Amino acid sequence: CGFTYSFSTFSRALKTEFHLSESEIGTIGVVQLGVGLITCSAGLLVDRVGVTGGLLVGVVVNSGSWFLYGLVANRVVSVSYPVWVFSGLSATATLGGACVTASVFTVLAKNFGERRAVPIGIAKAWVGTAAGIGTELFV
Repeated sequence: CGFTYSFSTFSRALKTEFHLSESEIGTIGVVQLGVGLITCSAGLLVDRVGVTGGLLVGVVVNSGSWFLYGLVANRVVSVSYPVWVFSGLSATATLGGACVTASVFTVLAKNFGERRAVPIGIAKAWVGTAAGIGTELFV
């Protein structure tokens, strides 16, 4: 989702701070995309536990992952293998984000019925746009 598009805004800082090679940065970045192949599981989770449950799981997993990511990136928490840690946290953040997205799109699809195309299109456009706006505001 949006954080996938924003990785390039902080990947150079990770590379410098942790003395990572280009291939190590590539590994961290591609994990988010690779996990995207199994994010359909988020929709199955929302079907199983409902929109509120899916949203709660997504918010906790995504926020928790990025919080830990920040602690490691700022060296508050020391790790021996930062590539593996950042890759794992990126993967869990991606799955958490997918749970939020699945919950939102479920609400839109169910509440707008036959006229759901426009609201779903607007929501999907916002997913990518949010990263650009966030980058402009905070970088």
